[in-house]
Amino acid sequence: MSFMGTGKHLRLIICLFVIHFGLTTQAKSKKNKSTPFVIKTQSYKVGKNNHKGLLVYKKKSKGKLPGVLILPEFWGINSDVKKKAEMVASWGYVVMVADFYGDGKGTQDPDQAQKWLKELEGKGQKHLYKTFMDSHSTLVGQKNVANGKIGILGYSFGGALATEMARRGLGFKAVVNIHGAVGSKNQAKPGTIKSPILWIRAEHDA
Repeated sequence: MSFMGTGKHLRLIICLFVIHFGLTTQAKSKKNKSTPFVIKTQSYKVGKNNHKGLLVYKKKSKGKLPGVLILPEFWGINSDVKKKAEMVASWGYVVMVADFYGDGKGTQDPDQAQKWLKELEGKGQKHLYKTFMDSHSTLVGQKNVANGKIGILGYSFGGALATEMARRGLGFKAVVNIHGAVGSKNQAKPGTIKSPILWIRAEHDA
């Protein structure tokens, strides 16, 4: 596990860290089950393509809230990442799950997921980065999201992308990479990375 960050961003980092490892109390878990959410499809464009992210936040939330952009694993938007989005939203964030493939696709079938990922990678890095930026802009543009308060939470493929975007100098409140690669051909120059980064990678995963 690797950690880079400063004290003022620690709350968001620890929050996402605790959420991932399920360190919330039993009482908290019960509360989450009854928490009413607004869960809706958020349509947006990447070039000429239609994308459908998943937007989740508490129904009774007031004012502007910090936002978390979730970059899912290669499965796309499936039931597992929806549960993760609800969990993060229960902590008081506006959460959006990015749609990498278009039309809100998601699956539990590894062969299908691999096929979609191969098609995505075939479109090149510029397309992937644009997909990220348009997803990010869509979350930032929500009326209930506080200006300048965005965290990125990526799993596996999405975690690697989250780290790569931070490496390119984009400033986020925090970046959490869970099980994703951190290596890159694009080496960041000293001072380029503006975001605190938490990298979680288990040597022995259950």
